[in-house]
Amino acid sequence: MNGDYWHGNPIIYKSEDIIPINGGIKAKSLWRKDWRKKLIAKQYGYVVKYIWELDIRSSNFEKILKEVIY
Repeated sequence: MNGDYWHGNPIIYKSEDIIPINGGIKAKSLWRKDWRKKLIAKQYGYVVKYIWELDIRSSNFEKILKEVIY
């Protein structure tokens, strides 16, 4: 699960928004970091699905849970 704040949910943040983590970092830098981690995981054969905090809190949680399990 990606926290909306810690990973800069693109539904909430624009690419140039500064998120005050470690003195301030642009959302697009967080996205780039997560993209690199996803790429490495895929190279090792993992299937990566992002679940945002916003998704967990939404009314679609049951649907999201089914997508992850199946």
